[in-house]
Amino acid sequence: MEILIDIILKAGRSAVELAFFVLLPVMVVMLTLMRMLEAQGMLDWLAQRLAPALRPFGLGGLGVFAALQINFVSFAAPIATLTMMEQRGASDRHIAATLAMVFSMSQANAAFPMMTMGLNFGTTLAFSLVGGLAAASATYYLFGRHLSAAEGVVDETLPHQSADSAKGVLDVINRAGAEAFKIAVGAIPMLVLSLVVVIALKRFGVIDLLTEWLTPPMLPT
Repeated sequence: MEILIDIILKAGRSAVELAFFVLLPVMVVMLTLMRMLEAQGMLDWLAQRLAPALRPFGLGGLGVFAALQINFVSFAAPIATLTMMEQRGASDRHIAATLAMVFSMSQANAAFPMMTMGLNFGTTLAFSLVGGLAAASATYYLFGRHLSAAEGVVDETLPHQSADSAKGVLDVINRAGAEAFKIAVGAIPMLVLSLVVVIALKRFGVIDLLTEWLTPPMLPT
């Protein structure tokens, strides 16, 4: 029982530190940057330019927002975009393709902290893009081919605040900070549960055993 309590307390402390000292700063900065670009209309412009190129992969203009959010904000950020796609008449087939892309791409909340440990973000982003497009195509043309492709009138832009004045800029920053804080707090329960499992596996030697078994076949010959 003492071992279990010790594992839970260590997992809780690590989860809170990870959420507030790693995830939150990254998300505040990246989400503020995204909101500022959004307020200036640059993301709408980018989505309109990329939408024709993404159509063959089963994605629309809002899929661009989802990809940017998962790669540069957090795992939870694309949820609002997917909900908006449904509300604006996107077909089930396009929504499924976008969701598959989101599931297959690298998450900013994991990738950015790993950069401090030597992760090559450019390479990760390239593989993330290739994997996301492959997953979207496979879902749209294969796994989701039986889903409805009927669409309503789809608005490919997102509603956003104006940043034409100092007050508007401050409002955008405050809104982005509030969103980042909400995401970080919402991630704590899942982080605690995940870290309990990881610390328990480490405590009982399972991770060391897996490392010993898997290192030789993964080393370059």
